[in-house]
Amino acid sequence: MKGTEHLSLSLGTMLVLLAPWLPENALQIAVLCGGVAIGALLPDTDAKDSKIHHMNGVSRIFGAVMRPLIIPLMRVIYGALGYSFNPAHRKSLHTLFGVGVYSVLLSLLIWVALSLLDRWDPVALLFMGGLVAGGVLHIVEDCCTVAGCSPCAPFRNTKIAGGISTGKRSEQRPVHFIAFLVAGAALALGLRLHYGMHPEAILVYAAPALLLSWGLFFYIAQFGVKS
Repeated sequence: MKGTEHLSLSLGTMLVLLAPWLPENALQIAVLCGGVAIGALLPDTDAKDSKIHHMNGVSRIFGAVMRPLIIPLMRVIYGALGYSFNPAHRKSLHTLFGVGVYSVLLSLLIWVALSLLDRWDPVALLFMGGLVAGGVLHIVEDCCTVAGCSPCAPFRNTKIAGGISTGKRSEQRPVHFIAFLVAGAALALGLRLHYGMHPEAILVYAAPALLLSWGLFFYIAQFGVKS
């Protein structure tokens, strides 16, 4: 999928779950969503035309350290564990294991940098968690596309692919699902602000509804009629 679609789908998914805690926890949610936004783009740093390589600010910093630092370290870790690392597009970075490895490495880098600057704050843990969540959602989203990926590699190389054509103008299924997620997040926030429901009570309904919605989107991506 396109970078904007990865960003929108990942943030929309998270906001359905997080919106009930607004506005009281706006700072924490902003930090977590910042991690999700960057994490949703990081798997595509294996492609030179990735959106993250052309962004400014913090996002570009993360994109800049992946190729010269994180990917070589991943190769070493994979080798030490007896696995083969493949830096090609939609290979090792597009796996759940790969997301876990580079997220740990980036989190350690963040911790060292903030500690040296005497700026460490536990809220950074939310950002680190967001990196993982964004990366995992990126993998799930790419499993809905024609090219697909092998999310369980290097343990199992089964490829999962759908019918969504990346970058095709007539392909509207991701756009429709993004709109659905935004509406879901708005509904969750409305239940909190206008009806006074407790966040935990909203989450009881929002979490299974979100899982069901993703299951339906995955089904449509696999078998739905193309727009």
